[in-house]
Amino acid sequence: MQPYTPSASSRFQEHELRTQTSIDQINVESLVEELCKDLESVYVTFILLTFILVIQTALVRLYRKKHEKFLKQGLEGCGRAYQALDASRPWLVYWCVHGLALLNTDISDYKIR
Repeated sequence: MQPYTPSASSRFQEHELRTQTSIDQINVESLVEELCKDLESVYVTFILLTFILVIQTALVRLYRKKHEKFLKQGLEGCGRAYQALDASRPWLVYWCVHGLALLNTDISDYKIR
């Protein structure tokens, strides 16, 4: 990205006579120029953070067998500790099945239950 540099032709052409309007125009141009520099800095930071996120995502390791085991345990049933989640059981089943589907795991054994 090119740094923001206003061209001379786009800036206010100051003449010998200074008025309140010309002073205001110069002040506004200075403020806008600073704002553009700040936005450029934010944009560069955003690009760098996006790049870091992409790199980190690429480095995430998927432990397929452990994930499958965890999701299948969720389909087998919940213990006493999960009795409070009994009303959420359909959602828990949905997310377990969804996770297994994303892992391309055969879930045919669970279809008849």
